[in-house]
Order: sequence, then C-alpha cells, then structure tokens
Amino acid sequence: MDKNNLKISVIMPVYNVEKYLRQSLNSIVLQTYQNLEIICVNDGSTDGSAQILQEYAARDKRIKILEQKNQGLSTARNTGYDAATGDYVYFIDTDDYAALGLFEKFVKMVQKEKRTIDIFMFNGLFYYEYPISFGHLMGKTGSIQDWGNFAQSHYKDWRNHRNSLDMEMAMWTKIYRKSFLDKHHIRSADGRVFQDKLFNAEAYLAAKTLYLVEDYMYVYRKQPDSILHTLKKNVFDCYAIADGLEKVYKKYHFFEQAKYTFFEHIARAMYYHVNYVPRELEDKFWAEGRQRLERIYPQLENAAQNAPRGYAVYLDIMRLSPENFRQKYRETIW
Repeated sequence: MDKNNLKISVIMPVYNVEKYLRQSLNSIVLQTYQNLEIICVNDGSTDGSAQILQEYAARDKRIKILEQKNQGLSTARNTGYDAATGDYVYFIDTDDYAALGLFEKFVKMVQKEKRTIDIFMFNGLFYYEYPISFGHLMGKTGSIQDWGNFAQSHYKDWRNHRNSLDMEMAMWTKIYRKSFLDKHHIRSADGRVFQDKLFNAEAYLAAKTLYLVEDYMYVYRKQPDSILHTLKKNVFDCYAIADGLEKVYKKYHFFEQAKYTFFEHIARAMYYHVNYVPRELEDKFWAEGRQRLERIYPQLENAAQNAPRGYAVYLDIMRLSPENFRQKYRETIW
C-alpha cells in the first residue's frame, strides 16, 4: 500500500433516491482528495436514479455503474465491494452526504501514522426531513468521544468499555482497510436489514488499530421513505442479526463482557421495531423477542444495576402486550 497514493473505493448502493442522489454524488465527486473509485450499484431503481448516474458517469470517469435486480441494501453493498480495487473502502447511503474534506483528512492521518489503520471513525449528524415530536431539525448520530481517551487518537482499551459495542455502529461513519476486511471475511449480511451492527461488531473485535476523530463529517437523512419506515416482514431481521451478534461475540471470546449490552440490544430492537411490525405479525414478533430475553436474562448477575434502561424495558416487554407497550412508550425515546 502506497501511502502517498492511496486509492479509496466509495461504494454507493442506489435505489429510488432521485430526490437526494445529486447531493450525495456531489459530496463524493467534489471531495478535496481525488484518488477515488466510485462504484454505484443501481439496485433495480424504478425512478430517475439510473439516468442521474449515467449523467454523472459521462462527466466523471471515476464512476463505475453496476446494475442488478432489487436485492436490498446489504446485497448491493456486497456487489460494490466485490468490484472494489482500492486500498480502503467507504460505504455511503445515497440519501445522505459527506463533508467535502472527509477523504483528505483521512489520507493525511494514514500518511502521518506509523501504524496501519484498520478502521477510521468520525462523527455524524442526523437531519430530519419530517415533523418530530422532540423538536430538533438536526442531532448527533452518536459521539465517539464517549469511547475514551483521545490523547493519541487511538482508542486502545475499548474492549473494556462494553457500551462501545453499541456506539457508532453505522457503516457510513467509518473507512475500512480493504485487506483487513478480506483477511477476516467481514461482509454485509446478504438480504438483511439492520446489518451494520453485525458488520461492525466483528470489525471492531478483529481490528488492531482504530483511529478516531471527533469531527462531524457526515449527514444522515431521516426521511419517511427510509428502510426503517418501510419495514414489513423484514422487521424479523433484527433477531437474525442478534443471533449473528451472539455468534460473533462468542467467536472472539467476548460474550461475557458484552452480555449486558447484548441484552439491551434485544430489548432496544423490540422497543423500536414494535412500532413498525405489521399488526398480523406483532404477536409472533413479541414472542420471538421474549424467548431471546428469557434465555439471556438468567446469565446476567445484576441487570437492574448493569443495564438499568434495558432492565426496565425488559420488565414491560414481559408483562405488556405489544399495543400496551406502544402506548406506554409513545412519547419517550430510549
């Protein structure tokens, strides 16, 4: 890897985002660092997205367009990844946009460091495009200063900080060394939603070096047509991802340290996704979640103290119906 000529593969899954696609593409093609490979995976769009991609590709030879039938975000990411030839890869959601200095800042960090950077992390912001009850137009996606000591910019003891595994799990606030992902066979879970957490849990546990900066370098758009707001049967993917997380934690001998976070992960998934599950499936959704919580709860010595929020929600999950649970938590945020 030539640090003086790093190549970054930007992977852009595209599905019916013509309203936002130009802004997202502009945030990549206008980056102050230009040695990019821009892989746009048109995942069966039926709007004007394909035409916009062709327009940009005609002007910028770095853009490569891949076409496939609609298979979902995670599969589109894998399609793009398979075609990537860069030293590092970056995944952007094409209804969002990145700061124009993101890659320049990253490359300067790589060039300065004597160690190889497996994962480069930064902060992001939410941008809400619809009315929200708690009044913000923008908010933090998370704050990586919660990860610990930034004196060296490397967070070396994060494995002892269990909450880290539930912090900043989005793929779009990270740049990954491709050979590192290849070595550990880290891929998106084909056909699954909510898979960022599973991808990053393994990446964190396998990584030797994480480089963290506190700069806000990404804007994540919260809008009514997002995957979260169009969930149906795939809401059950949250349990498949939870099962995958448990396997990853045990593979890396980390389950004992992560068990309280894992317990809260399941409770949080139920807390949020009960609002989106189809009514005819909500009893099944509730029963499957309860089974997982009942299995993990006996392994926790003191959930009330070590996972207080998860424990309080757990008690209500076990005693309330899905509808009564929704009513109780309608005006609250985890």
